Order: sequence, then structure tokens, then C-alpha cells
Amino acid sequence: MEGKQDTITAEKNSEDNLLQQSCSHFTGLQHWLTKTVQSVADQTHESISEICDSVFVIGNDNNGGIRQYHVIGSLFAIHKSQPSSYLSKEKNIQSLDEEEIIKNKKKYVQIEDISKITFEFLLSMIYGLNPKLTESNCVDILYISKKYLIHHLTQSVITFIIESIGNNPKNINKLLQILMRIYDYGLQDELNLLFMQCKILQMNCAAQII
Repeated sequence: MEGKQDTITAEKNSEDNLLQQSCSHFTGLQHWLTKTVQSVADQTHESISEICDSVFVIGNDNNGGIRQYHVIGSLFAIHKSQPSSYLSKEKNIQSLDEEEIIKNKKKYVQIEDISKITFEFLLSMIYGLNPKLTESNCVDILYISKKYLIHHLTQSVITFIIESIGNNPKNINKLLQILMRIYDYGLQDELNLLFMQCKILQMNCAAQII
């Protein structure tokens, strides 16, 4: 009886395997899905205001201006993000007023200390679009990941700095500039970690001792 049951189970598993196929196998479907998610991330989706439950107001008048982004707020919760402040009583943001907020029934979140480019990276990441970390954006991304407790992103930025910049002696000046910016953001723990992990800093200190 036991052997017969095992045979039935094996046949059922084999049948299931034959019937399964990941969506990525269908290139047309994959292209549509990527294109749709991308349009939500870059704010070009035709129904962006209807499908999103939050509006993030990014930047300030003194640093590249202000832009509103329609966002699916629950995705920030998945990544352990914590918005800083709600704008129901803000009056210094153009195009926002209490009537609009009440009408749309959305959460308005203001973040003044990050750039639009940095926030767009974060949007791409939470929508699964695999944005690129670079020498020029890594410190800003590190800051926002710490501010909103996105721990996996923090670790990825640290790894990027160590592996892509911190282990090549030719990059010593680039690394020092990055460390200075991290210091300016007040990220002392990350600064200490990089000092310990980057080989070119260790090599430079050893050379000075010798």
C-alpha cells in the first residue's frame, strides 16, 4: 500500500512539473510587466494617481526644486521605510492645499533633505527594477537607506564601496572623497566600518608607518 502511494505521489509531482512554467519564460508577458512597473516608477503610467495611495513631495526650493511623486505606500512598509512627516498642514509647498488633500484622500509625505534623483533610485528599487549603484550616487543612497531603515540596501551600498572602490589602490582619492561625504552626513558607524574593511586604506596606513 505504501509503495503504491509513493508511486502515485511521484506521478503527481512529475505531472505538476510538466504543467509549471515561470512567467519569465514568456518574453511578451515579461516585457509588458517590466514596462508597466517602469511606468509606475517613472510616473508616466496613465492611471498613476488612481493606483497610488501616497504622494511624496521631494526636494526644496534651494536644492533643485520640488517634485511630487505618486507612490504605492505599502511597498515602503515592506522595505521597512518610515516616512518623515505628513503634509496635511503644510502651506509652503506649491500646488498643495487642504481641499486637494481631502479630495484625493492620500497621504502626503514631505522629504526635503534628499534629491529627486536619489528618490527615483529608491522608487526603482522598491518596484524591483534593479537600479545601478554608482560612485556618484552611492553616498546619497547610503544616507536614505539609513534614514528609512532599509537595511538590505545599506549593506549593499557598503559592499559596493568596498568591492568596487575600496580595494583598488588607484581609487584612493575617490574613496577619500566618498568617506568625506559620509562624514558630512553623520554616518559614523558606516564610516568606521569602511575604514576597517577597505584594503587600500589599510595599505596606505601601513606604508606611512613603515
